[in-house]
Amino acid sequence: MTADHFVRTSSIAIGATTLFFAGWGLLAPASLAAKMGVSPRTARLLGVRDLVSGTLLVTRADRAAFTLRALADVSDAWTMADTRPGIAAAAGGFAGWSAVSAALATRQR
Repeated sequence: MTADHFVRTSSIAIGATTLFFAGWGLLAPASLAAKMGVSPRTARLLGVRDLVSGTLLVTRADRAAFTLRALADVSDAWTMADTRPGIAAAAGGFAGWSAVSAALATRQR
């Protein structure tokens, strides 16, 4: 797999996953809040954040979009490290994937 293919595939995969969570946060905030251990208001705000981030990823696979996503996932991992370690670990994994993709996207330009 070439770096370009990895970046394009990653932008779609991470972006689509992020848009799924955006929909969950915006359409069923109480459900997402219960899963994450946050308030429904926070879940809605995360939904808005993820709508922006996911849209950027599926429309433009560049360093800025991946960096925004990585920072969002680091924030999620940090926030849930003590209360939801499994979710925090998954968020950390996505942050790493986004960071690698950002680095590769930067090298292509």
